Amino acid sequence: MYLRIVYDILISAFMQSYRTVFSIVIVIIFSKLNLQRETAEEDVAIVLGNGPSLSSDIDKIVEFFGGKSCAFWCVNSFFESSYFERVRPKHYVLVDHAYWDNTSDWAQQLCQDTAKGLNDRTKWKMCLHIPFEARHSPLIRGIQNRYVTISFFNRTPIDGFRWFRHLLFDVNLGIPYAFNVVNTALFLAIRSGTRSIYVAGADHSWHESLIVDKNNNLLVTQEHFFDGQQAAPQPVFKSRAHDAFSIGELFIRWGNVFLGYRVVKEYADRKKASILNIGSKTYIDALPRRHLSELGNE
Repeated sequence: MYLRIVYDILISAFMQSYRTVFSIVIVIIFSKLNLQRETAEEDVAIVLGNGPSLSSDIDKIVEFFGGKSCAFWCVNSFFESSYFERVRPKHYVLVDHAYWDNTSDWAQQLCQDTAKGLNDRTKWKMCLHIPFEARHSPLIRGIQNRYVTISFFNRTPIDGFRWFRHLLFDVNLGIPYAFNVVNTALFLAIRSGTRSIYVAGADHSWHESLIVDKNNNLLVTQEHFFDGQQAAPQPVFKSRAHDAFSIGELFIRWGNVFLGYRVVKEYADRKKASILNIGSKTYIDALPRRHLSELGNE
């Protein structure tokens, strides 16, 4: 029994050491120094994902937080929603390479639509948070709006010993492993100094719509709260165009996303920040949950 305990400790230490060294290497290769970092002006942040449940939650959220000193953080294509002008987010986060990747017609259209949407609809001061690798992209060149400022962050994934991860997070050299935009928005809100953070619209229920067709192609229906009609099942592509995930690869990817929330929660605890999931539907088990009606009693 004791031999097994020692074995597990040694294996864990070895793996953490390996991940730490690997993170150091990729930080040296990919991360940029002296990047600007936004400092929160409010102590409260509301991070809105684009999951279907937000359609039933958002009116209550806007009513509850309206008039309070807080900052909304929105992600991806939230600007397509009619709530964009009503929420007036102070922060907007993009992390998916598709928004600045021009390797496919679909990605080019997404880039153009995003730049046009943010240009046409943003009439208040808003900070766009985007990875440093996108700095010379058509998206950045296409955003011509005096209200929109741009803050770059390193998308380099940091893993390894907890103290090591937190140190590199603090100095803006990387983000938690598993590139998920809600996870990243929470992380950036924590690092900005926000003390109370709420998240909604993070359903993460992708697995409920999995389909493997007769040709063994994996298809997923990715619905958003602002979609006007039922979305069609589509393959999920990797960073290379037309290279789709298999079901095993996708479950590993999703598993890492959920584990990433535990890393963010640890970082929040270290920074003495609280995160509450106030969404009516979610599969995230790393964050404590509250109903909006309970917040008034806290």
